[in-house]
Amino acid sequence: MNLSHESGSALRPETPADVQEILQENARHPGQKMAPVGGGTSLCLPGDVIPLSTSRLTRVVDYPHRDLTITVEAGLTLAELRRILAEHGQRLPLDAPHADQATLGGLLATNTSGPGRFGYGTFRDYVIGISAVDGLGRSFSAGGRVVKNVAGYDLCKLLIGSQGSLAVITQLTLKLRPLARSRQFVCASFNAIADLAAALDALNTSQTRPAVLESIRTYSDDWRNELRAGAITPGAATESNATFVLCIAFEGTDTETDWQVQTVLQELAPHQPASLEQFEGADAASLWDDLTTAMSRRAGLSVHVAFPPSQTAAFLERVPHEAPVQWHAGDGVATCLISADDALEQVRTLRGSLIEMGARLWVPDAPLDWALSDRLALEPGVLEIHRRIKSVLDPGHHLYANWLGE
Repeated sequence: MNLSHESGSALRPETPADVQEILQENARHPGQKMAPVGGGTSLCLPGDVIPLSTSRLTRVVDYPHRDLTITVEAGLTLAELRRILAEHGQRLPLDAPHADQATLGGLLATNTSGPGRFGYGTFRDYVIGISAVDGLGRSFSAGGRVVKNVAGYDLCKLLIGSQGSLAVITQLTLKLRPLARSRQFVCASFNAIADLAAALDALNTSQTRPAVLESIRTYSDDWRNELRAGAITPGAATESNATFVLCIAFEGTDTETDWQVQTVLQELAPHQPASLEQFEGADAASLWDDLTTAMSRRAGLSVHVAFPPSQTAAFLERVPHEAPVQWHAGDGVATCLISADDALEQVRTLRGSLIEMGARLWVPDAPLDWALSDRLALEPGVLEIHRRIKSVLDPGHHLYANWLGE
């Protein structure tokens, strides 16, 4: 098979067998690297790395809908999966920007998640079977359609978040949930970080079960339109005029969501939010979508931070006020956007201030010339574990691994 390609063009296999053949041929060329890509929504590769697109692997292999499982090829988009599942009143309760382009394999490999991760979890909670091809062109499968399969190593979870550096995912089996009948949001605005932190602490003992617990920092009198527009109002960002909006979503039957909304309103009242708003129906669906996509529509370099949720106030005090920030308030996972000007110095400064509060910072889409220590800052022991795992599945280092400094 001829692997020659023009810079930036991708190889597009049509079956898992094609993927295996391509990787076997690639393994015969020392030093030649490939990188699996899905919809290309977060693609950033050096010119000498060959993209291997899974966009034509779109078959539904098996869908026994009464079992609440589905097996699909990795190139199927999230939007198309949603359409298929909706016909049977089912869903995969995971969110991602660019759902019409983002493939399931790409989302799994990048461990992408959205606002619903608080109530529903991430890919690791839904992948029960996986098929892939490693760097030598060896095909393997793990897990299966039985939800309680626990035999052997958990290769399903090992490949989640691996950035395609261990194997090319070709097929996955997912467990599903019924579609929710009702969805409602309660959004509380606070003018001070301390008030927001106190409300979040109170929600730790809430009688409700939110599906979403998401926060944004805004500088507009109309935060809803600012979120929809995906941009901070020009010149509006100052330390003194920030507002912190806490968006809480509930799903279930009409009775369940009505009760939870009224309960959480009572629980928030002692913390005297500056405003309280409710959204339901199409308005709630639109807000959920905007919370999923807003940061991807804004300009700037995306910086991710994981911090103890109890340290929300300390985190916000350290993030530059001009940086847009949105975070999964119940999980302590944030996305900040910084200007491309002096980005490296900004990242180093922010990382230094966050380390002391037990936070971790990484820049998944950092410029290719950044050092590994600036992109990820992994501890040496953790990095060594990653490298040992890669040496088993890709001993020839034929799959591109930017996050390992290759």
